[in-house]
Amino acid sequence: MLKRKTATWNIQVPKALDEAVNVVVAKYWHYTKVEFIREAVREKLKSLGISPAEPFKDTPIPEN
Repeated sequence: MLKRKTATWNIQVPKALDEAVNVVVAKYWHYTKVEFIREAVREKLKSLGISPAEPFKDTPIPEN
């Protein structure tokens, strides 16, 4: 059996942000908040030129 390496995030967000995510999850194709958040993080990383599939230590960090 292949075991996936995962980390758990426990974050606090403003109520308005939580409610906005609830609306998006209900209105569009996302099944859960977790799925929506994972996709959003992947898209942001991609826009920064970072692939979550690559080891982070090998990924150059863009300078501001």
